[in-house]
Amino acid sequence: QAVDSHTDLDNDGIADEQQNGILSIISPDDVNPQLAVKRNSDNIHVVAVKAYRSDELGLTDNQPQDMTGLISFKVHLDPGVSAASVTVYFSEAAHDDAQWFKYDPEHGWSEYTHAAFSDDRRSVTLAIQDGGIGDQDGIQNGVIVDPAGLGYRSVSGDSSNSLELMGMDVAVCFIGH
Repeated sequence: QAVDSHTDLDNDGIADEQQNGILSIISPDDVNPQLAVKRNSDNIHVVAVKAYRSDELGLTDNQPQDMTGLISFKVHLDPGVSAASVTVYFSEAAHDDAQWFKYDPEHGWSEYTHAAFSDDRRSVTLAIQDGGIGDQDGIQNGVIVDPAGLGYRSVSGDSSNSLELMGMDVAVCFIGH
């Protein structure tokens, strides 16, 4: 899922692969064929990102009808750090009525209210907390794993939900530093 050496999804004039703190990937998603996750402070480290098509996950409990930009990322926090923020960059602007959705094994998909879209909707900044908001494992352990993506408000009622792809051992499938 590695992008070419000229990709600059954060549009700062520097290729993403030449920057610390950002991981860009090619996605199997037709709408957003490239995605990136960038740290917003030096005391956290984006160590892995994986993109998915919505039909790959099998996570459909409360799933919005249309989803794009589906990712799971792993962030390591420096000792003493428990709250952080990252920005997810999209190759295409999010539709006006798209929201950021998070997957939780107990409740399925739900709108993530700790997300702020940029004015051009080409990125979303996420507030995350180790063991709390945005951390799939719910354990304060210095690692945040966050399966999430863009979705639209209509949801399906299918209750089949499997977190096989989102477990901590999925790191072998990630692009990482």
